[in-house]
Amino acid sequence: MSGVFIEDNRESLIVRCECHTEAVQVSVDLEKPSAVYLSAWNYGDADDFGKRYAPWRRQLWAIWYILRRGSVWFDDIVLNSHKARELGKKLIEFADMIDQHDEKKPD
Repeated sequence: MSGVFIEDNRESLIVRCECHTEAVQVSVDLEKPSAVYLSAWNYGDADDFGKRYAPWRRQLWAIWYILRRGSVWFDDIVLNSHKARELGKKLIEFADMIDQHDEKKPD
């Protein structure tokens, strides 16, 4: 699920959360780069009504995390240092693309 994708003339990077239930997607239009699109995806466990539930291993992890750190937030997207750097580099690359496209525009 993680990686760089090019589809419909749009380049995207998808980075999965450490909990494996959310992801961040950044993308830019390759023909007319004018903005960076940032999306947060939830692809984790859900029942038939869209309500999220946690399997027993996830519940045990949450209990352990609460005991060690004081709280657990299931709506956060948590990235390790490698994924954070990958996301940061791609954001800078996309921003540079937009700047180069803006410089080429006729006044």
